[in-house]
Amino acid sequence: MKIVDIKTLVIKLDWLQLMYVKLITDEGITGIGETYYGRAGIHAMEGGDIAALKHFLIDENPYDVARLFQKMRGRYGAGQFPFWASIHAISGVEMALWDIIGKSLNVPIYQLLGGKFRKEILVYCDFGGGKSLEEYLEKIRLARKSGWTFIKFDVPLHNVENAFSGEVKKSEVHQIVNIVGSICENVGNHIKVAFDCHGYFNISSIKEVLRSIEKYEIAWLEDPIQPENPEALLKVTRMSKVPIAFGEGLSTAYAFRRYLELGAVDVIHPDILHNGGLLETKRIADMADIYYIPTAFHNVTSPVATIAAAHLAAAIPNFIALEHHWPYISWWDNLVKGIEKPLIDNGFIKVPDAPGIGVELNEKEVVKHVVVGDEDFFD
Repeated sequence: MKIVDIKTLVIKLDWLQLMYVKLITDEGITGIGETYYGRAGIHAMEGGDIAALKHFLIDENPYDVARLFQKMRGRYGAGQFPFWASIHAISGVEMALWDIIGKSLNVPIYQLLGGKFRKEILVYCDFGGGKSLEEYLEKIRLARKSGWTFIKFDVPLHNVENAFSGEVKKSEVHQIVNIVGSICENVGNHIKVAFDCHGYFNISSIKEVLRSIEKYEIAWLEDPIQPENPEALLKVTRMSKVPIAFGEGLSTAYAFRRYLELGAVDVIHPDILHNGGLLETKRIADMADIYYIPTAFHNVTSPVATIAAAHLAAAIPNFIALEHHWPYISWWDNLVKGIEKPLIDNGFIKVPDAPGIGVELNEKEVVKHVVVGDEDFFD
């Protein structure tokens, strides 16, 4: 079997643009992948990353996933230039390779990754932030109504005057504590809650925040500082009674290694599209498992990459939760077909047993949201 062509299609999902990648083989089997578009210089149509990768994929055997991953990221020959093509582009292609292999062998992707530890995947819903406490509480009411058992909010930062320093005034700390405390008291005993800091704080500020919220039952505090310095994160983790989640801003297993060696993180939080796809993210999760660190997946994608991530989540022992970012988009489920709906039912995804990813794009819905792409993508 050989790859003979690549096609792409970009859709808009609320504020985010996502790109579908379609690999076509000489045996008529096609694979679908998904990746971010426009977040790292990805330009599908005019000689950008996907077009550049095409040079290295045509006439290749799609079964050679690991070798093609290293080839795409430049780990070969005399000129070793990692990530000359965007890691996001590589991730979309890699996902499509797995889809082809699964369809060719008539097995789901989780089987190719070693089999499954679980049939259902716990999903946590990111409800974002709010302009007032009442807005946060309304989102909790929606979470209860929708059957969510694990949710996440942005740490409230409404009046920040110096975003570059990461410094927070006392009034801001009081505001954070009041809202976080009210949220924790209102979620009750049946809903877990986590908070995302988006890397805003410096160490002195996050220390003050942690001291004030440690009395509350919080699943994790995510990205308290920026992702450049594992030794700095270690300081935060050591001072925190709240578990620290980290990793969506890191790329490939090499970046995660030092954080895990130091014990600088309580929960790793990789994104399959930031790491080159499923196999490299599995390597990250397996490395974390050696240190008895659980893995949750950052995820702001459409159903294609979400279900692909669910296959990986099923195949690793230390998985705990997969993110969902679009509770307000009624047509999110409709982007795919060939799978039981709703895709997320009472906070869980049932891992499909169909070959490959187990879903196909629903052309009728997808075309409503197209931004740019190959006109013959669905041919």
